[in-house]
Amino acid sequence: MKEKKKLHGFTSRGVFDMRTASDLLKKAKNDFELLKTNPDDAYLFFNFVVTSSHIFDWAGKPQLTQDEKYLHGICEHIANASKHFALNNRKNDSVRSLEKEEYFEDDYIEDGYIMPQIDIVLTDKHGVPDNTRIELIQFGQSLIEMWENRLSKGSMKGLPSDLSKEP
Repeated sequence: MKEKKKLHGFTSRGVFDMRTASDLLKKAKNDFELLKTNPDDAYLFFNFVVTSSHIFDWAGKPQLTQDEKYLHGICEHIANASKHFALNNRKNDSVRSLEKEEYFEDDYIEDGYIMPQIDIVLTDKHGVPDNTRIELIQFGQSLIEMWENRLSKGSMKGLPSDLSKEP
């Protein structure tokens, strides 16, 4: 007879196999791959930005370069806005809006042909011109690459040491 293990919820040691910032990055990469195939799916978008924004916390809130602060700040703004249903929060002022465009040729539409493009429209907070646009997939790729580079350098090893010990 197969023995079943009872799971008692979340602990300070992580959830199932997600215990480190690298594990959370794997989840973010998986979320991003799904998002690329369906960029206007609100659930996939929510999962990606919320997961990606928490890598910073799981990595022990490391010092970021200006470029990294910029990317993380945009991600964090969108994640918080997604959780609280509003982009216009005084604390999060790097994103003006999210906009969706759909491209298609006149008189030629069939299932799967229209691919939406989601743009993140920025404020001038980080020294970029007001209303600068970043395409969602381009932004997501930059964010994934940033965390891959940071985590692979060994400058961040996951959860703070007091939380990452095995039971």
